[in-house]
Amino acid sequence: MFSISLVLGIVGQLFIGTLLAFFSIFAGAGLHNGRELTRLQSLILDNAMWVLPGTSLAVLVFFVYHAATGGPQPSLWWHLLPVLAGGAYLAYAAKL
Repeated sequence: MFSISLVLGIVGQLFIGTLLAFFSIFAGAGLHNGRELTRLQSLILDNAMWVLPGTSLAVLVFFVYHAATGGPQPSLWWHLLPVLAGGAYLAYAAKL
């Protein structure tokens, strides 16, 4: 049975994933247009467009799997994983 905390977590992860997708796309495009980047820097910025929303999706699947199989409820600290990934991307992009 799905609890209200699981439903709110799913909605929150979808919201965070969407924000991270927009953030990575527009920040990466702005950095590509503004300066000359090395091949590695360009590769990191391009892949962040898929990895950042993917972390949110991975956490969402993790929580739904545990709820569907009747396993123990995982710690709610897992919801911070996409936020930490976004913070790491922000730190990397600001350093460029």
